[in-house]
Amino acid sequence: MSLPASFVARPGEPLRELPFPFPQFPIKLLVPSDPLKLMRDDANDPDATPNEIYWAESWPAGVALAGAIFDGVIPIPAGPEPILELGCGTGLAALAVAFCLKRLAEAGKTNAPKLLIASDIEPRALALVDENARRHGLEGYLRTQVLDWSKPETYAGKHRLILAADALYHPDAGAELGVFVKHALIREPGSMAVMVDADRWSARFFDETTRKAGFKVKHDRRIVPFTAGKGPQMEMPCSGPPTDGVISPDRSIDVSFYELTLP
Repeated sequence: MSLPASFVARPGEPLRELPFPFPQFPIKLLVPSDPLKLMRDDANDPDATPNEIYWAESWPAGVALAGAIFDGVIPIPAGPEPILELGCGTGLAALAVAFCLKRLAEAGKTNAPKLLIASDIEPRALALVDENARRHGLEGYLRTQVLDWSKPETYAGKHRLILAADALYHPDAGAELGVFVKHALIREPGSMAVMVDADRWSARFFDETTRKAGFKVKHDRRIVPFTAGKGPQMEMPCSGPPTDGVISPDRSIDVSFYELTLP
């Protein structure tokens, strides 16, 4: 598969389609064919963005977040403010949100958000999100933005819904995300942030950390769509384990949803 013109990467870097057969809106996500090769190339390139290659994989919590959006588990808030996704990667959950926003617009829901901001620290990820949105006819409902959530003082946006999946892979990420969400979340009834994680060791104190930071936390669990218990086994990321445990091919993966609100 040839590279889209919008994808800024090394010449000849191959891409492929990764299917996600959601019944509401099947998605074929354009992703790098060999994330490990990207990681090796980045390590040898002094001009490469100094980030792990995790953006190039589709991780279990992101699949679960997209499924929860399609199932209506996460309600789209009323209000004109755009929805914000942190660490969007190649855009699976972003496409799910954009599809729902398009459906609301087509139904004449004038009080619904018109736009999702899909953010990531990695420009190559955002180039693929733009291309994936275009390929699915959703470009009018999605805008990409480079964003480092560890620097909330540089971000001026305010939102009623903030989403993040598979973002708690670093020991400091939980505290950083809590500070950012407190900075960017509108303090009104109905506003919330939803963080989804596949029970990584680095996320073990996230619930406690966010409660101490002043959030009300609702904790739930959902099975990742398309894994063994609910359908065909989806491939697992190759740049690292999706959780800190052992994944058995004959069972599903269930992940944690943290719903954060401010009093």
